[in-house]
Amino acid sequence: GDGGVSFRKDDDLYYVTIRVQEPTEPGGKNGNRKLYIYKLNRKWDQIEEITASRIYDGRESPDIVEHNSKFYLFASENKRWEWSKTHYLRSDSLEGFGLATVKDEVLKMFAENGSSNKNSFASQI
Repeated sequence: GDGGVSFRKDDDLYYVTIRVQEPTEPGGKNGNRKLYIYKLNRKWDQIEEITASRIYDGRESPDIVEHNSKFYLFASENKRWEWSKTHYLRSDSLEGFGLATVKDEVLKMFAENGSSNKNSFASQI
């Protein structure tokens, strides 16, 4: 996988991950990356259901937060140790992250990450 995080909502625990899938074209590099949100059982040791999934190419290291009754899923671009932009999805529910209507947006960072400063952690300076 390419990173994962747990997220607790009320009494339920979810595991969020982005995994590499099989290449979609012959000779494809790493294949598509797919986002999964799994609901875990009460012992938190097995998957109970897939709450949401979607193709989320070029993303890794997801994190999820709830704020003002909205859910935000953040992920960086898959560029190894090079600078990259942070992307996010916003949804009214965890299930909504699987909908095509939930659009990928770029998070504006200050100072902005970019190739001109050659510092992948520019927003933390």
